[in-house]
Amino acid sequence: MLQDWEHIYPGRTESIFSAICKVEAGYLADTALFDFAGLGTDVAERNE
Repeated sequence: MLQDWEHIYPGRTESIFSAICKVEAGYLADTALFDFAGLGTDVAERNE
């Protein structure tokens, strides 16, 4: 998939991995930034 993307949009793969490298650990699973408790586990529940 990434190779196809790179062919169509040169530089896309580099951009993705550059962004991943800039993620701050404090942002991961930060409940102040996202309501993780509100996530459902049932697929049918998500489609409502």
